[in-house]
Amino acid sequence: MTSRHWAIWTLVIALGCRAAAAQEGYAIRGDRIVTQSANQWRQWLFPFGTVDIDSEGARPHFVASELNASLNAHRFPLGADEGEKEGGILAAGSGLAGAARILDGNGDTYWEPDLDDPQDLWWVAIDLGRIVSAKRIVLRFARDGDGDPFYQFRLMVADGEGKVGDNLDYHLVGKTERPNVDQREFSFDLEPFQSADPHFTGDAFRFVQVVMTDSRLGKAEEIDSLAYQDLPADLQGTVEYFGRSRSGSEWLLDRDAYELLDLSERGSIRYYRREQPRLAEVEVWTLGENISLGAIQRGGTVEGHGFNPTRSLDGDYTTWYGLQQSYTREAAEPERQVLFDLGALYWLDLFHFLPPAARSAGGTLGNYRMKLSDGSLAPDGSLQWVQVEERRAFRQPRFQEVRFELQKVRYIAFDYLVGRGGNRAGWSELQAYGEGYQPEVVLESPLIDLSSSMNLTTLHWEADVPPGTRIEVATRTGDQTKVNTTYYRSDGAEVDKKAYHKLIAALKGDSLNVLVVDEETWSPWSKPHLLSGQVITSPSPRRFLKTQVRLSSDDPQNAVLLRRLEVSFSQPWVGRALGEVFPVQVERSGEDTPLTFFVRPVRRVGDLGIDEVLLISSGGTPLSLQEVRLGSAAEVATGGGEALGLDVVEVLETAADSLWVRLPNAVGRNEVLAVDVLTALFGHGVSFAGRVGNRDDSGTWQLVEADQEAVAEVESGVLRVLVPSGQVGLADLTLDTKVLTPNGDGINDAARIGFEVLRLDGTQAVIVSVHDLAGRRLWTLEQVRERASGQYEVVWEGVDDAGKRVPPGTYILRVEVDADARSNVRTQIMRLAHVVY
Repeated sequence: MTSRHWAIWTLVIALGCRAAAAQEGYAIRGDRIVTQSANQWRQWLFPFGTVDIDSEGARPHFVASELNASLNAHRFPLGADEGEKEGGILAAGSGLAGAARILDGNGDTYWEPDLDDPQDLWWVAIDLGRIVSAKRIVLRFARDGDGDPFYQFRLMVADGEGKVGDNLDYHLVGKTERPNVDQREFSFDLEPFQSADPHFTGDAFRFVQVVMTDSRLGKAEEIDSLAYQDLPADLQGTVEYFGRSRSGSEWLLDRDAYELLDLSERGSIRYYRREQPRLAEVEVWTLGENISLGAIQRGGTVEGHGFNPTRSLDGDYTTWYGLQQSYTREAAEPERQVLFDLGALYWLDLFHFLPPAARSAGGTLGNYRMKLSDGSLAPDGSLQWVQVEERRAFRQPRFQEVRFELQKVRYIAFDYLVGRGGNRAGWSELQAYGEGYQPEVVLESPLIDLSSSMNLTTLHWEADVPPGTRIEVATRTGDQTKVNTTYYRSDGAEVDKKAYHKLIAALKGDSLNVLVVDEETWSPWSKPHLLSGQVITSPSPRRFLKTQVRLSSDDPQNAVLLRRLEVSFSQPWVGRALGEVFPVQVERSGEDTPLTFFVRPVRRVGDLGIDEVLLISSGGTPLSLQEVRLGSAAEVATGGGEALGLDVVEVLETAADSLWVRLPNAVGRNEVLAVDVLTALFGHGVSFAGRVGNRDDSGTWQLVEADQEAVAEVESGVLRVLVPSGQVGLADLTLDTKVLTPNGDGINDAARIGFEVLRLDGTQAVIVSVHDLAGRRLWTLEQVRERASGQYEVVWEGVDDAGKRVPPGTYILRVEVDADARSNVRTQIMRLAHVVY
């Protein structure tokens, strides 16, 4: 099997074993499930390449706007077949063992050709693993004292087109213009080698070759005899001997001839250091990270006409996505679209389109409209698009560049027309560039096994959350799992069950069993938890849990760093707590209405039971406790049972939208608890969250689950109450006085303005303002509630926004609600008020 399959096998063995939980993406420490270490975060599930993990924690991936492609050449090609060579050093004519040092980012290491090899072997070639759009290439040679720069060299690149055997069709992008003895850094700006848009940035290639074309060999530098003797033998270069005439002129001769001369005829002896040509780094600076690479691995797709569409995202210039741009006859479907899904959301501002390598396949697509979408939906459910480019001519430059304002992008669409003429077109590569942390990433935990049903209590996390960023955590739970079996041949290839069982024993590999969620019995993902310390709302007690974390940002330069995530759990007070509310619909909104909240604990042997109940209403709806009753399901369903007086039960302090009731004793095994409340509903309805607990560990709550079996005699099964349809918006504006006399005598010094907002369940702003008869606004008060519906009361003391008393006269009181423009929403009410002194 391949290493990938071995990794899966390790995961499967660890399932259900707490000692190995750290390998599963979490550790169980007492009554907490903790994810903190880099190894644990790496076991979580997220789209390929979208999360960066280090010792600090997990954060959205950062896309750089400039990147040295040499440093990560070894990571490409993505999705390479087994045995396919990864990027890096392609070949070297000399010194192959040290060639990879020019890609390590370390200026203290280097590659040097062997000067004893033939000159035509002084070269090294790099495979970047994918085609890149690069702005410049920088060559850095060994530092002074560590070696010499190349005396003369050529720098060439190739895209892979026209390859014959191992020979690539390179073109020159840089060279020395004269012998070089001291320049140790060269930077070569790149321009497109093929026809391109006038503003196209850089050149596109995959392979780089550096050729040393000349060397000083053994005569790198003249030194004195003492320095020469101090050199290691391999650095001792040429020694030249000279004869001298009577006139003082010298001529070069060999050592034997020199030693035959009389002393008076012997001239100077010159000593040289041997050259050490050493190349430290080859830096290929691209337009940034091409996030198109990896789109398929992230779950992205390409949909449209033509053949081999995903080849436009594979980083290989010699493959392409072919399209028919025109026919010799009229096309049956002239209006067409190609849709790219990048598999995740990115900040982008630039695209490069490269043509098919084979010119017989046509040029880059022309005659198109290019649109972008971040995944937002229009009212009709379709994607919302922003057009960034339009080209009308069929024939376009082979290299195209499209720039636009930095924006969130996941989807790219090309709408194009198929004309007449028999032209073909397509893309070798669609390259996408930008800068910033990914706007949104989602991580999902592995399956967490608590070994038995546990009560999930709260979520806590430690994170750096800069302005403009958010963290949301959701959970889902269940008691059942399924086993997915994957089958492999002996060579590691995956096959289906039927094909596996047809193989002879020698060709059968392993079959791996993986526990997965049983979708039919698990809860859906909970509503997101936005604050650390919030109570878990997924059903529990449950044995299995999954956690989902969403990290998002509206600022490309800021991102959440999630350091630690913790789920607290406890032994359940009862096996399950089933609940429902009755009635499920009230007759009129805005009127006090009695409701009953039923709880039936399902007790097991050894359970401590429940003697506390917490009832929380949505949208801040106030609750007034009327009575608490205990009895059989049949008794409490009809208003009966034992009434526990308010002098017997203890009502603990909570907010107005909550009731926390403590009973004198635990609810019996066959008893149902009924909590009667009074409330007025103003929105479309109200939902309730119920919790039960025990005074032995007060504040450790167990969730009440909506279930028809709570009280079979009651037709509910839900924890919500609906309000009949009717007026939406403002209603029942009242003034306690129409005449204000703000003179400080305590009589009519202020006006109390009361009104109701009906059936507006979202967050809305309600504005109360005072205007003079000319329409000038004098005083304003704004209230914003998460759930706008409800009763309001505002006090105006006859002053303006500066706190000064207004003059005597008649004024307009205006109440507005910031609702949408639907015709059935009443958004404004006005009344007159008089001020006298």
